[in-house]
Amino acid sequence: MNNNGVSLQPRLPVGWLALLCLFSLVSAAAIPLVGAIAAVPAAAVCLGVCAILLITQAGSARGSILLWGIVLLQVTSSLLTKTAGIGLSGVWQLSLMILGLFGFVGLITAARCDRIFLPFLIFTAGFLLWASLSTIGSRARYLAAAYQFASDLKPLLLVCLGFAIGWSSGVSRVFGALAKWSWLVIVAVIAVEWALPGIYFNVFAASGSVRGTFDPIGIFPSRAMSVFEHPSIMASYAAFFALYSYAMVGLTDKPKLGWSLLVAAYLSIMVASVQRQELAACLFAMIVMYLLKRREGVPARLIGAAIIGVAAAAIFWLVFSDNLLSEAGMWGIGNFHTVEHPRAQIFVGSLNVARQYWPFGSGLGTYGGAGAEKFDLSFYYDLGFGRYWWFGKQDYLLDTYWPNSLAESGVIGALLLGASYLALVLACLRRAVAADDLSRRLWLLAGCGCLYVLFISPTSPAFQDPRIFVLPAMMVGLAHAANRTRR
Repeated sequence: MNNNGVSLQPRLPVGWLALLCLFSLVSAAAIPLVGAIAAVPAAAVCLGVCAILLITQAGSARGSILLWGIVLLQVTSSLLTKTAGIGLSGVWQLSLMILGLFGFVGLITAARCDRIFLPFLIFTAGFLLWASLSTIGSRARYLAAAYQFASDLKPLLLVCLGFAIGWSSGVSRVFGALAKWSWLVIVAVIAVEWALPGIYFNVFAASGSVRGTFDPIGIFPSRAMSVFEHPSIMASYAAFFALYSYAMVGLTDKPKLGWSLLVAAYLSIMVASVQRQELAACLFAMIVMYLLKRREGVPARLIGAAIIGVAAAAIFWLVFSDNLLSEAGMWGIGNFHTVEHPRAQIFVGSLNVARQYWPFGSGLGTYGGAGAEKFDLSFYYDLGFGRYWWFGKQDYLLDTYWPNSLAESGVIGALLLGASYLALVLACLRRAVAADDLSRRLWLLAGCGCLYVLFISPTSPAFQDPRIFVLPAMMVGLAHAANRTRR
């Protein structure tokens, strides 16, 4: 502000932002007419320009505006897909990647200054290099390989997203509001989904929203999805805010009843989704958070965590044992039948490919990833996947994470990728142990959130799906920014 009382802070060009957002939505809606290759990049570029304007013009409010935009666009994309069949997910994901580019320098700076993220960057670069070497001279097609390489950059750029947003009191208030009120909206829609299923599935009739609603346990009328596209996405959203609420409870001198009730609410939402691995992963991450919440009293908490873990495992087995044994049989475990589960068949195929191309892999865009699924299925047919009943049906080829890196970059590439995620988790947890108050809470949330995603990755798209990974990923950069702010 100058001497005349006039603000010198750049004003946000709201008109241009509104126009660009409108054009991006129109471009995305035109996908069925002109195709994704033309419409998705146009829409994503417009949203990317909006993000640039926010970063450069919005001042101290940019973090909270961007965070609201990220969450609300995810929900809007899901609603449009479920109601009208309009796919905005690609636009949203590409916009996140563009925005993440603005945080890359911040991640590099953090790694150079205190080396906390250096192992993560080294292992990630090693994986990308090894996957690229595997592609040279392989059967990979250019477009499929380029698309898969961009897809492999997605987890790194999602981590950079938190560095682009930065930490502020506004960002803190957004997370608080989302934690306090999201459960109410989700539960209200679940109530309609279960009490009035005819209305729910008539409203959300597009794009296969009925798929995946059957409850294999037989406890609930269906596997709840609420406003999300799939029960697993709802479960992952609830898991993050269950961990967030637990961090608020566990890291204050006087536990707050309200936050404890929020933990129960989000865990109840996860139970309603009947996503067993997501629920187990969230409870495991919560136990880790419980162990590391304070420096003193670790032996006593370790005993308590062991008791809680055993009790939770016993209850979990009591409820899900029949279904787990049935699925184990489909994986060929405990019997002499052939492997029948689609995920198991994809895993077995990736192991065969890794053996065939050792020490490298089959190359980017050939197996198990978005590049192959969109542009080149020829390798699948050569491997005999055409005989499986599920081949060619929606989402099966992208229903699990690790076969992609194992096949396309070999065992060495998959190990490098796994080491990068483990290094990220350990870096956050190490910082949590050394920090206190707000920084400690955020570091624990970042580390345990990424640990949750790592835990579910064998049976989920996990790190490749921003709907699952974006909140834990951005929390890494936010925790680092908050830690620097408090110094």
